Amino acid sequence: MIAIWALGLFAACVLIGLQYARPRPLGGAYVLHPQNYLRLALSYEAFGLLLLSTPSLLLAFMPMSERVWKLGSALQITLLTLSLLLSQLNHELQRFMGAQLDWDTLITYFNVFRTPAVIWQALHDDQGGAYSALSGDLVAVAFAALAYGCCRLPRSKLPVLVEALIAGVFVIVGGVQPLVDLHQSRSVNRELKLRPPLVLLWDSAREGLPDERRYVDVQAAIARWQQDWLAQDGSGQYRFDDARYPLRHHRITPFPGAPDAVDVPMPNIILLSLETFRARDMGTFNPELQPSPTPFLDGLAHDPDSAYYPRYITNGLPTIFAFMSLQTGTLPHSRRVVASSFTGDALDAFPNLLRERGYKTMFFTASDPNWDNELFWLARWYDETHYKHTVLERDRAMFLDAAEHIVQAGRSGQPFLATIASINNHSPFRSPDHAFDVSSGKTPSDRIHNTMHYTDDVVRQFVERLRGERWFKDTVLIVTGDHGYDLGERGSVIGHDNLRHESTWVPLIIHGRNVRLPRGEQTRVASHIDLAPTIAQLAGSTRPHSFEGHSLLEPATDRQLAIAVRNGNFGLEANDFSAYVPAHGTSVIYDVGDRLQRYELHKRAWPALSQTLARAREASLVTDWAFEHDRFAPTPSNAPSLPVAAVGTPSAPSRSAH
Repeated sequence: MIAIWALGLFAACVLIGLQYARPRPLGGAYVLHPQNYLRLALSYEAFGLLLLSTPSLLLAFMPMSERVWKLGSALQITLLTLSLLLSQLNHELQRFMGAQLDWDTLITYFNVFRTPAVIWQALHDDQGGAYSALSGDLVAVAFAALAYGCCRLPRSKLPVLVEALIAGVFVIVGGVQPLVDLHQSRSVNRELKLRPPLVLLWDSAREGLPDERRYVDVQAAIARWQQDWLAQDGSGQYRFDDARYPLRHHRITPFPGAPDAVDVPMPNIILLSLETFRARDMGTFNPELQPSPTPFLDGLAHDPDSAYYPRYITNGLPTIFAFMSLQTGTLPHSRRVVASSFTGDALDAFPNLLRERGYKTMFFTASDPNWDNELFWLARWYDETHYKHTVLERDRAMFLDAAEHIVQAGRSGQPFLATIASINNHSPFRSPDHAFDVSSGKTPSDRIHNTMHYTDDVVRQFVERLRGERWFKDTVLIVTGDHGYDLGERGSVIGHDNLRHESTWVPLIIHGRNVRLPRGEQTRVASHIDLAPTIAQLAGSTRPHSFEGHSLLEPATDRQLAIAVRNGNFGLEANDFSAYVPAHGTSVIYDVGDRLQRYELHKRAWPALSQTLARAREASLVTDWAFEHDRFAPTPSNAPSLPVAAVGTPSAPSRSAH
């Protein structure tokens, strides 16, 4: 029975090798650097096979007849064959669609099985070869044939000590080592990506199937959400009139001063999303911090052509939650990872709106975008995705490379969008260049100052490289942090579900000579979901969209509300207070002037908290419903319905992209 497990593991190795050796379909997910994944993929697959083989292994040490032994072996072979087939299906789902074989995928694509012609067409057009996606099934069949041949042989009689030694190796390779890998892995999202089907289905079952009981009164909730959204809109120029996509709204009048006018050029837009950048660690947002680790960005914030926002938060964390909110202008799903669980949804994203306006769109990162399924979405939103494994996750090299690409794009005369995501200011905050250390680095709070100072200088060098270009005067530079990080300032760190201010409060600086931009300190409440409509307005796009935020170019109102949400926890920024509302525990609220949230106010002193929390929960409910029912936007006319996305989309990265 141990031999059958070993044979199954060999078959799993062949399947994984096939997965990494074959090219992706156009529009599908792919892995840029397999060496980051292969060992862990094999380790986790061994763990899944161990779980299925353990009953048979235990049976092997018990007295039994030859007939019972063969029946036990047959059961083990059947389970392992089924696991290999599911692994192959999981591999192909990720390769074609970026989706995994979990309950979300099964429910979302149940109707796919009613359209076999589409599936067969996708398999026929596979760039890895027509119908080559089925080759892995042959590996599973070959395993079953060989294993059944083995179990027809007489049962071997080995000494107990030898059997125990073999079983020990079996447990170490299939159980202990994978558990060590899980514990030591630097990326939780990579673990999620590589789970074997048995673990994947178990985990997704624990997360729970969609509960339609939550949405019994969803239409009334949507109507209230629409009224609340309009109350937060300072322009009064938007309407909701699409019953099928009720979050989708459109502007009824042109933007004043929009680049449709002959004498108003299309602004170039550069968006910097800086890893784990906490506003509390910048002198602009925390004047008590002296000296500030970010002198260049502080100077940029106070430049006459800049605006900065002290009441700005992320809508979710870690990075993949913030990434999706930034690009799509939507709140995160309250429980699931949107980037992985809802790959079948049609989502509005500001890069696509800009492409419709004639922009060239580019994304640059020093961190492998495969780890959290970003690349699946980048392929649909950006003309080019640039990632070089050779930069070894060093921001300076990546930013310099990005600057050269941006210079060439600017000189072409075509307006462009460049989004750049940094990585070096990441837990555990190890300094990539000690020349920029500004503290001893003995504590995490010290170390983050070193890495933020390094990133600040990287941004300085990047901006100075661009300032001399003639097109830079027509460029809007937006700088923010993807999310914060709780370093134990309140006595304990409580994970990513924690939405206290240390985790959610991030900087926002908008710099440029565009006359429509605000100037100086902006006291309005804002969050990541406000950037998508802001950027769309800068580009003059009036196309209907489902962005849940509001453009920062429009007037502020006293009804604006910024929401961070995760697993029932809420972080809130309202006009007259801020609050942290955990799913389990006591809510805490703070005065608007208490930026570091040092002095808790009794919640009875704030009657508005319960009403504001109700608004936040309703917004989260409506967002969850829209994700689970694919109601943000119709399928774009330039992209085929899933799973035809496997055949190809016009927005796949160019061959020249890194």
